[in-house]
Amino acid sequence: SALLEYVVPTHNRGAIWAPSGPAIDPSGNVWVTSGNGDSTTGFDHGNAAIKLSPSLQELGYFAPTNWAALNQADQDLGSTGPLILPGGFVFQVGKSGDAYIVRQSAPGGIGGQVASLAIACNASGGDALLNGVVIYVPCLSGTRAILLGQGPTLSYLWTGPSDANGSPVVGGGTVWVVAVDHGVLYALNPLNGSVQQTISIGHARHFTSPT
Repeated sequence: SALLEYVVPTHNRGAIWAPSGPAIDPSGNVWVTSGNGDSTTGFDHGNAAIKLSPSLQELGYFAPTNWAALNQADQDLGSTGPLILPGGFVFQVGKSGDAYIVRQSAPGGIGGQVASLAIACNASGGDALLNGVVIYVPCLSGTRAILLGQGPTLSYLWTGPSDANGSPVVGGGTVWVVAVDHGVLYALNPLNGSVQQTISIGHARHFTSPT
């Protein structure tokens, strides 16, 4: 069969590069998020969460209202991949630290989020989800835990150790995250972020995620 492809319609840049990769919603649609494009006048699909059909036809997108400023400042929305949430929603956060929730059925275009929260960090890597209600965000200044509430709403819970800057995962009732620069694997309490154990593992690549 022929190779399928989707190309972000930017003049330059706008790559789909987040380490966590695309996400697939329950309907089989493919979600990706682009980095910054180079336009500051006409919207160019940079800094956008893009919904694609299984055959990679664009079905809709979301972009923050400040997309042009994000383009100009190299503040990729697509430094993390989309996270599929229960209830028909998608979570997205990027380098600016502004987190958004959009609808799977209709991403909403520019400014079409249904909830947002400023978490004041550069988020780069892949998110993790616990029981459909707590989102763990890979901030370069330490993992952030965000509560997903009814509505939906987003609210801040806690920040982990400042060097716990890899991509977190959840397993065995624990949040696992690597301090990629210091070569430490952290086991964090999922409720409050306290350190339960550390293990020296040696230097790791940025965005590394435990398995």
